[in-house]
Amino acid sequence: MLYDNNGLQRPEKDAAKRLHELYYMLDDLKNAYKYGVIEFNVKDSLDLEESLTKMANLELQYTFEKQDQEHKLSRQRKDFLLVLLGVSVLFILGIVVLLLKRQKIRAKNVQLEKQQLEKEIEYKNKELQINVMNLIKKNEMLSEISKRLISIQHVAVKNETKSAILKVAKDLQNTTDQEIWSEFEMRFKEVHGTFYDHLVEKHPDLSPNEQKLCAFLKLNLSTKDISEITGQRTNTIEMARHRLRKKMGNSNTQTNLVAYLSQI
Repeated sequence: MLYDNNGLQRPEKDAAKRLHELYYMLDDLKNAYKYGVIEFNVKDSLDLEESLTKMANLELQYTFEKQDQEHKLSRQRKDFLLVLLGVSVLFILGIVVLLLKRQKIRAKNVQLEKQQLEKEIEYKNKELQINVMNLIKKNEMLSEISKRLISIQHVAVKNETKSAILKVAKDLQNTTDQEIWSEFEMRFKEVHGTFYDHLVEKHPDLSPNEQKLCAFLKLNLSTKDISEITGQRTNTIEMARHRLRKKMGNSNTQTNLVAYLSQI
């Protein structure tokens, strides 16, 4: 619309200007003034149209630049969010990797500690078995001394001497049995400190002698070895093992008594 008006008004302005100049040269001031006014009005109209056109162009330019700026800001926001999302994902992945490595290291340390503990228990078990063998030899030696004393008292002349020798032999045997068991129990608890607690928890009706037998069997000692330590006959120990199996409720199963006790 503005372009159409400009196309009509510009020739009108030029015509009015020429007529104004022509009448002015002819000294026709009235017509010169008339066309001068027309030229001025058309010029103002043209200036106004140009101003409006410039304003419209500026407004369009401002709108375009605003939209372009908004588009750039929107794109920058999206880029920023993508970067932030990428950094967040990398950060989370880093934490996950760190946690996995820490868990792996912790599991490895637990495994190493377990292996070390197993080695220590194995070493202590071997040491305990050696001590048991020493106790057996010690008991055999003291039993032999006791038997010799009893033999000596048979050939002694005086009854007082016989009584004294027999008393010493019996005291030696009794003291030996008690000391050997006390030493065995002390060393056994150093290696298997919680065994008795777990055993009593599973089988609260076991007698002290049966608990002792369970300790011997946990070490996989033979009937002969147990006989040497306790001073009991082998058939007595075999009967005690049978009663123990029955009392623990596995007399009719395929579970080995030693294997069962080794798990406690």
